[in-house]
Amino acid sequence: MAFRRLARREFGQRIGHSGIAVPRTIVARSVPEVARAGGDLLESSEKVVAKLLSTVVSHKSDVGGVVLDIATAEKAAEAARSIETRLSAQAAGSKPDGYTVQTMVARKHAQELILGMSMNPMFGPVILFGAGGTAVEVVNDTAIALPPLDDVLAADAIDATRIGRLLAGYRDRRPADRAAIIAALNGLSQMIVDFPCLVSLDVNPLLADVEGVIALDARIEIDPRRVDEAAPNPTLVMRPYPSGWSRDFLSDSLSFHIRPIMPADVALYPAFLARIRPMICGYGSCPLGRTFPIRC
Repeated sequence: MAFRRLARREFGQRIGHSGIAVPRTIVARSVPEVARAGGDLLESSEKVVAKLLSTVVSHKSDVGGVVLDIATAEKAAEAARSIETRLSAQAAGSKPDGYTVQTMVARKHAQELILGMSMNPMFGPVILFGAGGTAVEVVNDTAIALPPLDDVLAADAIDATRIGRLLAGYRDRRPADRAAIIAALNGLSQMIVDFPCLVSLDVNPLLADVEGVIALDARIEIDPRRVDEAAPNPTLVMRPYPSGWSRDFLSDSLSFHIRPIMPADVALYPAFLARIRPMICGYGSCPLGRTFPIRC
């Protein structure tokens, strides 16, 4: 079965459409194009990054395919040449498909996260969240969730990891923007629902700090045979929220909105139970005034 890895421009657009911020990036096919791209980006950025573009190499850092702290167009061209040299030394005959030149993002206190998606033969698409960076396999701090997600399920995935505690802040480290991380997980989940052709996806690293989240790199593979397949994704083990069942109506001059229940509605239960009459609540068996732990 032949899968296709999306080009840098394509997956940048896909990740961006999911609501996850990405740095400004230019794809270059040659060393002179790298120099021009570096010059363009340096007009609005202090430094840039040059990266190997390859459909064969999964981990660019393993072959020296990432050069940071580039301050001039000449240095950008030099970085591209050095990347090609290192690639040829490690894999004889290999040549870059091109390069990406990216605005350098410097967030000193950000945590490196990973968002991922893969296909499980029993459960279909599964989402991965956890500690990212180049040591992701060594650290081995990840949680698995089944899409589609919502705020409650996304938060559960965060809380199931050790890095989730670091994201909450400690000592002089301010808490990361939890709402932005949850939104990124939900954005990935919606991509899975909307695009049945997705086979695998990795956003690594996803930087997270008090300013929000930003994806520095990503890899997406698709099944070209399913590109035109309509949403929702039929391989989901759980069906998406049935938003089509929601409706508005008028009764006794009052307007009402009815929709299927959501896990996030759990916060509304205590106030609701406190206001209903004992006769309604289980024929007088509901002890009002008590708070019941409810979890979806």
